[in-house]
Amino acid sequence: MDKDAFNLEAYKSIRDEINRRIDIHYKIITTKYAFVGILLAFSLTSLADLRIGFSPFVVAAALAFLLDVVILENLGWIRNAGHFIRTRVENTPLSIVRWEGQGAQTGGKWNCFTVRGYILGSWIIGPIIYSGSFIDGLDYRNSVQVVANAACAYLLIYSLYLVFAHLGVRKAMAAEPEMGSAIVDPGSRRTADALPRPQTVLGVPGQAYGEAEADEQATS
Repeated sequence: MDKDAFNLEAYKSIRDEINRRIDIHYKIITTKYAFVGILLAFSLTSLADLRIGFSPFVVAAALAFLLDVVILENLGWIRNAGHFIRTRVENTPLSIVRWEGQGAQTGGKWNCFTVRGYILGSWIIGPIIYSGSFIDGLDYRNSVQVVANAACAYLLIYSLYLVFAHLGVRKAMAAEPEMGSAIVDPGSRRTADALPRPQTVLGVPGQAYGEAEADEQATS
């Protein structure tokens, strides 16, 4: 297998993994809404009678934050894989198709891959439910209740940290090399010429890579 065929198979493998994880993402989101709602309803009707020592809202909120951690780790992998394709394939003369850069998650087109979109669409459910534990009443003399609320508060902070760590703009910018930066061949000491901008190939603005190569071959 030559290098181009290997790269093509690697690209297809990464795209397949991205698609599989996107499917998993929507399944986990659906699971989160269903399980948190069911657990909250069960907690309000059953756990109160069991006198477990802490608010039922804490149990449902903790589950929501734990599922957020799983979802965000999955989204982080998807976004990292997308950045790899965007920077190593789509921003080079090897490709004229820029799905990751212009249409997919790394292009900022899907709200679930942005900080604001995820917080407003999914993460905010946990804090809303958690606030119910304070409305329900927090007894600071009850050590079990204090520990349960502290653990839930930790999950809140950690899940919010993951939102910015995996979906933040700074990380997206750091993962992308600037257009025009040099590419170093790992197998040699030679440094390739700077990449042309996507809309300019061989000095011809707006010409696709394939067309430019065909014209060059025709004139040679």
